[in-house]
Amino acid sequence: MGQACEGASARMVARQFQIAASTVRNMDLRYLERWSRSRRKPALRQLGVDEIHLGKKQKFLTVVSNLEMGEPLWFGRDRKEETLDEFVAKELSAFQRSRIVAACVDMWEPFTKSILKWAPACRIVFDKFHVMQHANADPPSAHSPDTANDITPLPPWSCSQSTADPALPARRPPRSHSPAGRSRSTPAFDSCPSGAPIA
Repeated sequence: MGQACEGASARMVARQFQIAASTVRNMDLRYLERWSRSRRKPALRQLGVDEIHLGKKQKFLTVVSNLEMGEPLWFGRDRKEETLDEFVAKELSAFQRSRIVAACVDMWEPFTKSILKWAPACRIVFDKFHVMQHANADPPSAHSPDTANDITPLPPWSCSQSTADPALPARRPPRSHSPAGRSRSTPAFDSCPSGAPIA
């Protein structure tokens, strides 16, 4: 029965064997439990932690997975630091925790705290979706009161010797697009002292 459920839903298997679908689900669950106890579990080196939003009543469910195998390992209620502590303390030995080299999380601080508490040598990797979400967020406005005093406007072609970086090559001034202005430099360039680098 368990093997039949690997390639079909419980309802289809129940229709095939002419038994109740609930009976098929219970038999399939016992089959999976026996299989999980007897199989050799792969080493956990790359840990994945994420949450699933269930709704208003039971808001979140924490999901722990083995990223190398693409296999979910554990589910816990809520997404608190204590939720992940429960998995690490009960499901992983000290040797298994020491073998974790990287953990991918979604920038949720309780998850990061729990992982670093149990596996200090583990490298934290933030998933790409949340990194791009923060990167695409609107930057603070240059005209806001908090940042207005921190912005110093600079001229496009500064000739100050004190502000120029001697390690950088001098940039050439922009050329005029008019035919008459191509043979000579712009007034801003002519006003620079001889030998002064252009910032």
